[in-house]
Amino acid sequence: MTTIIRGGAYSFKKVALDISKVTGFTITDKPYMVRDNSIIINNPETFMSRAMTFNFGRIKALYSVLEGTNLDLRTVDHISSWAKQWKIKVFTPTKYSKFFHELLNFENVEVLPHAIELPNQINNRYPKQRIFSYMAGYMERKYPKFLEKTFKRTQNVYYYIKTSGVNPFLKYFKQYDFDIYKDIDISNYYLNIDVYVNFSNAGAFEITPLEAISYGIPTIIPDIPLFRETILQYWNNYPLLVKGNNDYYIWKGFGFNIVCWYYDPIDLANIINNINDMSSEQYYNLKQEFIEKGRKMVKEHYPLSLYERFKQI
Repeated sequence: MTTIIRGGAYSFKKVALDISKVTGFTITDKPYMVRDNSIIINNPETFMSRAMTFNFGRIKALYSVLEGTNLDLRTVDHISSWAKQWKIKVFTPTKYSKFFHELLNFENVEVLPHAIELPNQINNRYPKQRIFSYMAGYMERKYPKFLEKTFKRTQNVYYYIKTSGVNPFLKYFKQYDFDIYKDIDISNYYLNIDVYVNFSNAGAFEITPLEAISYGIPTIIPDIPLFRETILQYWNNYPLLVKGNNDYYIWKGFGFNIVCWYYDPIDLANIINNINDMSSEQYYNLKQEFIEKGRKMVKEHYPLSLYERFKQI
């Protein structure tokens, strides 16, 4: 069996590495097919252009994360046609992403959530200065156009970002590094931040908030369709939820057409400021809620399902 996984972020690559341990498949991070029985991890910028060179007769399953985007519609049409011709099983992480695949004429699409790695230890800390952190590549959906309003309303906040490249929002962060796509020990990242803030306003599946929650890190997320499906339906009265609505806009650039959702930057700023002003006891209680309820939610609803399902293909 050959399985193709489309994705570039470190967290997604970690999922593939874990799959390889279960299935015994060989891993390669090159954007072309090497041999059978390989999981191919493709950089999002190269996948669609290289995919036309694949021998689709050898492919049994395609794991695709389109994130509501259209990369070269002519190429996507070819891939969907070949998927039908060869009866290739198409997996995607959420119903939200499945909807966009079906719009692009993909058939035989099934939702298959990412798996989440739970840590063995939780590091409870009482820092004098809390670190608010975000992990992302440089795309419009990662940095919505109204985000600047948030930064202007937060004072004395230490923002730390891991990102894939230079972008205009780095000026708002106190510290940043570009090791996000390298095979580092990801637990060191999560165990050395105090709050994870998700600034995204679009996407097919955001694995980093679930990773942060699984580490017991207080995690701020916007109320947009993506999180209503992956987190909010499993956690009633989510404590750090940014107000959102059902309005959206289409952002076009770099060959992408992305459906982006609105949420309230003033509300986000207020939540960040409230956490920053918490006493040690208040922050400890908030963290305990994520350790007790959050880790339980992740463990119950994302119990290594990705590994088990791939074994059955």
